Amino acid sequence: DRYRPFMNYARYYGYYTNKEPNIDSSFYRPVKELDLNSLSNLSFKENLNDIKSWYTKDVDFSNYATVELYYDAQKEALQKVFENGLLADYYTYLQLTEQVNFGRGIDKSQKDIEAFKNYVKNPVLLSLLDQNNKPWEPLRFGKKAPYFTARTIDEKTTAFSDLQGKRLYIDVWATWCKPCIREIPALKKLEEDLSEEPVQFVSISIDKDKDKQKWKDFVKNKELGGIQLIVDGDWKSDFAISYKVSGIPRFMIIDSDGTIINANAPRPSDPAVKDALLN
Repeated sequence: DRYRPFMNYARYYGYYTNKEPNIDSSFYRPVKELDLNSLSNLSFKENLNDIKSWYTKDVDFSNYATVELYYDAQKEALQKVFENGLLADYYTYLQLTEQVNFGRGIDKSQKDIEAFKNYVKNPVLLSLLDQNNKPWEPLRFGKKAPYFTARTIDEKTTAFSDLQGKRLYIDVWATWCKPCIREIPALKKLEEDLSEEPVQFVSISIDKDKDKQKWKDFVKNKELGGIQLIVDGDWKSDFAISYKVSGIPRFMIIDSDGTIINANAPRPSDPAVKDALLN
């Protein structure tokens, strides 16, 4: 609790104000006094993600063309910091699970997973990695996409089977999510560029049930295209659970026959997205 406010202040300040904080270097003195290589840190596992975030804070997603380069840079930043082997392995584990859950997904992370298992011999870390990855197995390339239902702006129910027939590019988002909103111009441009291709754009909101009207107004005011849907139950919906939605924006590509192509697809702003959708 002592270190967390210092570590997160700049990130939260920027998120809520869209400004860079004016921070004197002495502000971070308490964090710099933390012994990163003390094994006692493992007694406070709930804070380890904060420590990882602190030492990768200069790895800004917006500076990298692809999510792969972003996570490679994160890994490199961590490797420079930790001398203790067990802690280094633990932070590598945290970085790898974040990469699976929020970035590359299970398929593109497979080589990193295998490399980790080859050099890390700690059975606890290996077991934790397997536990994290197990729910992702049904979302691998070629698997049948989980069934789900959602609602339209007119409160009609749409089932996953109703959407099949074209390749689907699914955008999981919410009206409160600033990174999601930043992708909207690129998403509109992508939809325009691929208007003659057999690709169906589907946006699925996980806004809370009480914010449905806010979602409806946002869709209309921003003139969002494609098929606009919302799920009941937000993060706890069957959709979010089945597709391991633990962070947004999240994009997925599902083929016309309902099989998964990429459960962690490139964002609309990623130069690789067109190739991913058309090949």
